[in-house]
Amino acid sequence: MDFASSNGGAARSTTSAKIVVAGGFGVGKTTFV
Repeated sequence: MDFASSNGGAARSTTSAKIVVAGGFGVGKTTFV
């Protein structure tokens, strides 16, 4: 149970990081264009 809960938290953090990175690239592309 603890492992599953911890894994879920890690996945959520990774997803948030991906959103931030994707958003950064989106802004960079818009600025570049």
